[in-house]
Amino acid sequence: MAEQTAPRDNGALNEDIAALREDLERLTRTVGGMAEDRAHLAYDSARSTWHRAQDSSKRMAETTVHQIETRPFASLMAAFAVGLLLGVVFDRRS
Repeated sequence: MAEQTAPRDNGALNEDIAALREDLERLTRTVGGMAEDRAHLAYDSARSTWHRAQDSSKRMAETTVHQIETRPFASLMAAFAVGLLLGVVFDRRS
């Protein structure tokens, strides 16, 4: 009697292993697809942030150039003051 149930148990076990293998393959594909979607979202977000930062820096540079052109003496004095302040702060003779 034990010999008759062994082949049946082996067959059922093989079927269960095959089903488990299929489930794991589906799970792997699903997780891979989710990871790929998240990677695309992260890339798009980083690219958008980069473009915004690039546009912002261009606007700031244009504004600075405009301020220097409209007030050259004040810009020169401000640059001198900043240089003097940095010289005092980083003076190593102390």
